[in-house]
Parts: sequence; structure tokens; C-alpha cells
Amino acid sequence: MIRPPVMTLARVLGPVALLAWTAGAAAQGPATLESLEERELDLDRGTAAETRPVDLETARDNYRRLLELTDRPDVRLKVKRRLADLELEVAVEAVDPKPGARRAIELYREVLASSRATERRGELLYNVARASELAGDTAGAITALGRLIEEHPRSELVPEARFRRAEMRFILSNYARAAEDYAWLAERGTDTPFYTQALYKLGWARYRLGEHRASLERLSTALRRKLPPARLDAAGRADLDGLKTADSELVTDTLRAITLNFAQLGDGLTPAAFIDTHADMAPYEFLLYDNLFAHYMDKERYTDASDTALAFAERNPEHPEAKDFEIAAITALEDGGFRSVALERKQGFVRHYGLEGETWYGQDPLAVPEVRERLNEYLDEITRTYHAAAQDTGEADDYRRAAAWYDNYLTVFPDTDDAPTLAYRRASTLYEAGDHAEAARVFERVAYEMPPNTHATEAAYAAVLAWREAAGEENVAGDPKVREATLRLAEAYPAEPEATRALARLAEDLYRADKLQAADDIARRVIAHEPPAEDTQLANAWRIRSAAAMAAEDYETAETAFSWLLEHEPDAKDAPAWREALATAIYRQGEALAEAGRDAEAADEFLRLGETVVGDAPALAEIRTTAAFDAAAAAVRADQTSRAIALYAAFRERYPEHELAPEATRRLAALHLEAGDKARAATEFARVRGQQDIDAEQRRDAALQAARLYEESDDTDAAIDAYETFLEAHDPPFGDRIEAIRSLIALNAAVGDKAAADRWRERLIAADADAGDARTERSRTLAAEATLALAEDKRAAVAEARLTLPIKRSLPAKKERLEAALNAYGKAADYAIAEVTTAATYRIGQLYYEFSRDLLEAPRPPDLSGTEAAQYEILLEEQAFPFEEKAIEIHEANLDRIADGVYNEWIRKSLEQLATLQPARYDREERLDDDIAQLP
Repeated sequence: MIRPPVMTLARVLGPVALLAWTAGAAAQGPATLESLEERELDLDRGTAAETRPVDLETARDNYRRLLELTDRPDVRLKVKRRLADLELEVAVEAVDPKPGARRAIELYREVLASSRATERRGELLYNVARASELAGDTAGAITALGRLIEEHPRSELVPEARFRRAEMRFILSNYARAAEDYAWLAERGTDTPFYTQALYKLGWARYRLGEHRASLERLSTALRRKLPPARLDAAGRADLDGLKTADSELVTDTLRAITLNFAQLGDGLTPAAFIDTHADMAPYEFLLYDNLFAHYMDKERYTDASDTALAFAERNPEHPEAKDFEIAAITALEDGGFRSVALERKQGFVRHYGLEGETWYGQDPLAVPEVRERLNEYLDEITRTYHAAAQDTGEADDYRRAAAWYDNYLTVFPDTDDAPTLAYRRASTLYEAGDHAEAARVFERVAYEMPPNTHATEAAYAAVLAWREAAGEENVAGDPKVREATLRLAEAYPAEPEATRALARLAEDLYRADKLQAADDIARRVIAHEPPAEDTQLANAWRIRSAAAMAAEDYETAETAFSWLLEHEPDAKDAPAWREALATAIYRQGEALAEAGRDAEAADEFLRLGETVVGDAPALAEIRTTAAFDAAAAAVRADQTSRAIALYAAFRERYPEHELAPEATRRLAALHLEAGDKARAATEFARVRGQQDIDAEQRRDAALQAARLYEESDDTDAAIDAYETFLEAHDPPFGDRIEAIRSLIALNAAVGDKAAADRWRERLIAADADAGDARTERSRTLAAEATLALAEDKRAAVAEARLTLPIKRSLPAKKERLEAALNAYGKAADYAIAEVTTAATYRIGQLYYEFSRDLLEAPRPPDLSGTEAAQYEILLEEQAFPFEEKAIEIHEANLDRIADGVYNEWIRKSLEQLATLQPARYDREERLDDDIAQLP
């Protein structure tokens, strides 16, 4: 807002002096316009009357009257000037300043246009600009200020005019022109009171123009003027205490603008590069970086925030905030979800303060709890991350990297309680990397050299595995490290199952290497081991061939071996086990085919098991049963639907009491459904609904599916029975219950059982009414439709009740039926379902209309005279007319719904009926078009 130039009291109260002067003249004799004009008026000097306060509006009105009283050009010019000032001052105080401001502008322009107006033209132009701004004419204000600047360059108002014009241009986003005026003021330095403000706004204008480097030049100067280095603490933080609110706000916003410029420039000009060329900004380095970091964090530019914090820390390593900035650089990346980059920064942190011995503000980092905690936290995250990454990729180099960081962890924290765990993980990653020998040595340190720990036995066995891998499959039997590790495990941890497992495996290795003597030696150790070896391990020791085949998952070889044993030693005590193992071998071959995607062959293999292996042993019978079931499952996967149906049906028939029999039924239901045989699928789902090995919800779903499939396969009687069973036996949720009742209504209606259909309609209406919060739009719609359908019977009853002579006897019965029908349709309409409500409304209207027609068409007594007949006609018309009027009212109510966006066949029928009843008022086509046009 342009502020007013300084006005003296005389200039404001001049009109009062004028009136006092006029009053004095009147005392001397009558005054005329001519006599007043002959007097010399000095409107620039006040009188004694000027000392009395007068409100501006009174002063303005006095000057208006004075202007009307005089024709003297010089007086009118002065009066217009004073009146313009007063109009402007009154406008300033007005609720709506625009009218007064426009009057002031007009007066100022008249004064300026006069050749007599030679004094204070700059002030006049300034006031024109001020009035234009009040009038909302920013362009006019700018023009007036421009004239002031160009025509009166030496005016003391020019600096302020420049500043005000710059502010207006800035608001109008004309930043380039605003910058010109701000620059003019900035060049004059402290010669004007606008220097600092001009620097600040010039910086903002340059920023808006994208001239970020030029913007920084001006803003940094403004910052130093309002926030000299003396107001910074030792760390470079700003101390704004004691600053005026406006100065404090200017400092804050200047820093914001500087921050925005750096954010836009990015790597093009960093705070460091700017300070390096502007030494006087060095004290503000922390402030610049701190604000830029906060800005990036606020804008979620987390990588930029991290880079900014790290740049400050690296540039100012001894700064009291440097270490905190290092941590902030990592935290920013974590906040932004940049885990990989954050992880790199954390590795750098660990190297500096954990591995390379860099101090933390002169202290041992491990002696600083916060740093020690972060080192431990970062090392834990680094090792877990690289270990997980290696597990994802399976790459040897990734495992080696994880192993190296586990080693770093142990280097920084050698005495941690987790040392055995870390060492075990390191050994595991070395193993996965293929560095088996080194892995074995680390495993052995965990197992035998570290304090007792939970990984010891696993590590001892893992060392055996690692030495085996280091030796290679071909050399494992003859490698001394493998033998030494195996025996050491058995001696140190004899009670662990891994001990006998390692011995048994070594026996297998020696046997496969054809080192029969060595194999026999280890086998004797297995047999003599305490605690005793497992049965399977003993079997491996005594029957090495069959055991080796099974261990290698060579089930074909195993089948051959067990078949030979059964053939040659059929009465051996292990014969049942061999028989079971044989069945297992064949079954595993079927599994392998299935896993390879060869499902048709897998089904053949499972069926072959039942034909090949005989016996009544429970375990053997279970394998055969499982194989029969799996054969059907494999046929399904092979898309042999017919075969699968036959196999599942055969399974259920052969094993009706087996626990899988219900599952076979369920799969048969799904297969029939998939094959499109809805009738058979319905039968199977009907069986499923009675199964007790599934929960109630599954039984309920099966019952509903059975009903729907019977309905879809046009087995109406079965569908009705199934839906009734579904409702009575399975307590379905409200939505399913409503839909089932709807189906029962339709099905009973389809077979012509209207009584049953109506009973179900009544149940549907009652179910909806009792539903409470479970009630839905769908249930209300179905209930409304059911109510409407039941009402149709009432309507038919009205039609059946004929009016006969004498009318007074037959009329009450018809009225009673009419009331019943109206009540029934009213209930349907109460649901507020548009389709039902409009239908019910139409029916109600028609009931009234038809009743009026029935009255008019009622039989007349045969013995009436001409006069009596005429009176009888009038009487009938008087009785019928209210009903016809009611019909019109009801149909019109139906039409009113068009305005609510509802239009359907029932509203159309109401319109057609109204066109019949009142053709003059309801032109069918025009009214229909008009009403439809009103639809939203």
C-alpha cells in the first residue's frame, strides 16, 4: 500500500477555516458569489479555526460546496487539490475505498491537467498512484509512479516511488521490471531507507527469474546487514534474540531464499564454492548448510540432504556439529528408503571409527557409548544385509563380501558375546562362497576353541561337510581331513545325532570308493557307537548297497536292490521293511515324475505300485492308498479329467472309510463342475454339505453350490429341496439367506405353486424386517418387490368385487377390498425403492381411477323416471369425482419423481394416464420431453 505524503493540520482542516472566513463575511453584510470570488483566499495557510478538529467527511463536503460556489479558476484549482486530498483520506478509512479513490483520481488528474498546477506535481502523481491502488487499479498506480519518476527525477519521493512500483510489479510477477527498480535502490546504498529491503527483494526477484547466482549476491549482502557475524555463536548458529520482529522475519526469509537458490543450483554452485569466492560469508557456512539440509529433508530430497550433510562434515571435520552431520547424512538416506546408499555411508563410518582408528572429537570411538552403539548397529545391519543379498544371488563374491564384513565385525568387537554366532555365520558364508577349507577351519574354531556355545555341535558337523567339499566328491573317501574331522566330531560330541550321521556317511563314501576294508572299519564304528545309531544308520552299515541307493535318491536302483532282497530272502525278518521300502521307492519315482511335470506318467507309476507290491501291513497299505489318491491327483494335473473322475470315484468306492474319502468327494464335485456336468456336480456338492471333516462354513458353501447347480441344470424339484435344506440346516448369513429365498420364490412360481411362492415372499419380507443392521439395499429391494407382488392379489380382489344392485349393499365390500389393496401397495412404497415405489404409486393411482370408473359404470335401477335417472347420474358422479381427483393427485406425485432423477415405465404410465384424465394439461409428448429434460 502506498503511504500518504506528509500533510499539515492546515491542509486537512482547511475547509473549516474557509467556512469560518465565510461566516465572518456574512456578519459584515450579505455575501454574494461575486463578492466571494473577489476575495483572495489563501488555502495554504490556516486560520484560528484550523485548530478545532473537524472529521474528514465534513471537511470534504464543505469543499464540495465551496467548489460549487466559485467560478474563479485559481480558487477552483486549489479547492480541487484540497478536495482530492480529502476524498483520498476518506477513502482510506472507508469500508469500500474504491468510489472515493476514483473521485480523488479524477480530481488529481484535473489539477494535473491544469497549466496553473506547477507546484508539488510529484506529490500529486504520488497521490494519484496511491488512489489508484485503493481503487484496485494497479496498472494505473504503476503508470502514475512512472510519471513521477520520469518527470520529477529529483523529487524526494522518487526512492519511495521506485520501491512501491517494484513491489507492485513483484506482486504482478513482473520480476524483471521489479528487479530494475530494486537494483536502482540497491545501487544507492544507504542513501535511501529502502536499501536492505531492496537488496532482499532484488534477491527474490532474481530467484524468480532463475538468476540464482545474482540472487545469492544480493541476498548474502542483505543477510550480513541484518545478521552480522557478531550475532552468530561459536558454531555459527544465528542468535535472533533482541532483533525486531520484522528484522527477525527478514533474516529468516532471506535464509530461506538463499537455501532455495542453492537447492536450484545443486552441484552448479554449492555453499562451499560460494563461500570460497565470498570470504565475508565464511562465518555463515554452518547456517547455510544447516538450512539447506533441513530444506532437502522437508522436500524429501533425501540423497541431496545426505550429500549436503556429508559435504559439511568432510569440509569442517573439527566443527562441533561435524560428527552429527555425518550421522545425519546416514539418517537422511534411511528416512528416504535409500538403504543401499545408506549402507555405503555406514560402511564408511565403520571404517573411519572402527577399523582405521579415527578419533571421535579426540576420544576413542569405542569409549563413546553412542558411537559404540552405532558401530555395533551398523555392523549388524551390514553383515545381515550382505548375507541376505548373497543368499538371494547365490554369487560366490557376494558371500565373500559378507564373510569379510563378519571378519570386520569380529575385529571391532572381538570380545562380544555374539562372537561364536558371528564366527559361525562367517564360516557359513565362506562355505557358500566355495572357500571350503577356510570355512572348515573357522567352523572348527567355533566347535573346539571358543567357549561353549549353541553353535558348537552344528559347527563340528559343518566342518566335516566343509572338508568333504574341499576334498571333492572323488577324493572324499581318501582325504585325511575328512576322516579326522569325522572322528573328532564323534569323539567330542558322541551324543549328537550328527556324529553317527557323519560316521554312516563316511562308510557310504568308502563303500562307493570301493575301499571295502576302510568302509567295514567305519561301519563297525557305527554299529559299536554309543549311544546306539539309528535303525536306518545300522541298516546302512549292514546293507550298504540299498542304503547308498536310497541316500542318493536313486529309487530305480533301490527298487532293483529291494526286489532282489525280497526274491532271495523272502522269509527274512526284515522282509516286511524291505517290502515297505520297495513301495516307497516306486512311490518316490512317481513323485519324481510329478515334480518333473510328467504327470500322466506319474499317475501310471502310482497305479503300478498297487499292482506290484502286495501285503497287508498297515504302513504298506497306507502307501498303496496314498498312491491311489495321488494317481487321481496326477491325472488332474495332466488334464485327464475323465480319468481323474474315474480314479477318484474308484478310490471312494474302495476306501469309503479312509480319511481322504471326503476329499475325493470334494474333488469329484470340482471336476464335474469343471467338466460342465452341473447335475453330477450338484449331486457331489450335496454330499459335501453333510461332511463333518470340514467346517460349517464350507458345508454351507457346498449346500448353496448344490442348490445353485440344481437350479442351473433345470432340476427344479431338487433345487427347491436343496435351497430349503440350505436355509434350514446351515444357518446362512443374511445376504445368502435372502438370495436363497429369492430363488425359492422364482422356482415355486416357475412350477406354478403360487401359494408356496407367496409363503416365501412373506418369509423374505420378515427376514428383511428382522435383519437390523444387516439389512442391505439388496434385501430391501427384494422385500419391496415381494411386498409389491403380494399386493397384486389385493388389487385383483378389488377388480373381482363387482358393484351390483342395490349399490349400497355391494359398495362396502368393494371399498373394504380397495382399502386392503391401498394398504398393501403403501407398504411396498414405504421401502423407498425407486422401481417399486413408482410401480406401487402407479397401482394406487389406478385403483382410485378404476374405482371411480366402477362407480360411474355401476348398474342403474331399471324403474327410475327421467328426472330420477338424471339425479342418480349426478349422485354417482359426485361419488366418483373424489376418487378420480385422488387418482390424478397420486399420478402427479409419481411424475414429481422425475425432478429427483427417476424415470421408468411406471412414471411413463402415470403420465399416459394423466394425459387421458386431463388431456388439456398433460400433452403426453411435450410433458414427457420436458420432464426428461429436467433429469440431472
